[in-house]
Amino acid sequence: MKEGLKLGREHGLPEPILDIIPQHHGTRVMTYFFEKAKAAAAAEAAPAPNPEEFRHAGPKPASKEAAIFMLSDSVEAAARTVSEPTDERFRDLIRQIASRAILDGQFDRCDLTFRDLDQISEAFVRTLGSTATDYAMFGHSAGAQFVARFVTFMPKNRARIAVAANAGWYTTLDDSVKFPYGLDGSSTREDELHAAFASNLVILLGSNDTDGEDDSLRRDDGSDQQGRNRLERGMNFYQQSQDVAARESLPFAWRLTVVPGIAHSHADMAAAAAPMLLR
Repeated sequence: MKEGLKLGREHGLPEPILDIIPQHHGTRVMTYFFEKAKAAAAAEAAPAPNPEEFRHAGPKPASKEAAIFMLSDSVEAAARTVSEPTDERFRDLIRQIASRAILDGQFDRCDLTFRDLDQISEAFVRTLGSTATDYAMFGHSAGAQFVARFVTFMPKNRARIAVAANAGWYTTLDDSVKFPYGLDGSSTREDELHAAFASNLVILLGSNDTDGEDDSLRRDDGSDQQGRNRLERGMNFYQQSQDVAARESLPFAWRLTVVPGIAHSHADMAAAAAPMLLR
């Protein structure tokens, strides 16, 4: 990174471009080196390495432009690994990369919105060879949190269907609950959810996703109020959303589907979602 900044200054790059050089990596974990260290530790029966020790120095992106560079850098590299590329596969890839960056707090310093992400995603897909005018969305676990929030905060999108599977917790559609667990402090209010409720959103839940002690399940005051496990939280989110729509006299097109016998499995939930996505 220091060498890149040095070369940039030697070639007279303007300061806004120089700023992007360190910011486009943010403070993300250097996955390649972290995975190598994990494998080495496992081979020697040693303690697993701390991922915090494998993060880039940063800083995180402080502008939309730096965030776009971060996403494009990741997307360009990952797109080369997509076999039989299609619009949907590229969109799914971009959504996964954006979700990881959001959940890792990489965009906390810039004003990137869900509308921006939708436009950026479409630009990437066009660049990668896209021809479609709409798309299907699927997210599991953390990806499902992204999908549900995308529908809430970016209702005028081009998704023909959005499936949120086994989310760990939700931004509930409640004006009295502080963001990110509710709408208080966000850009949306309960009475502004007409377009969101009209979206073709499916809350997809595994009937056996009931492990309240799962290490990857968020446990704090805000999330625990939503339920003891993912199944309860999803059921409560759907019911609360339906209640808001009824109270505000808004049409409600969302659906709830519980898949029998499935726990927190991405593969099994993706298989259950496939007929909906390909319809």
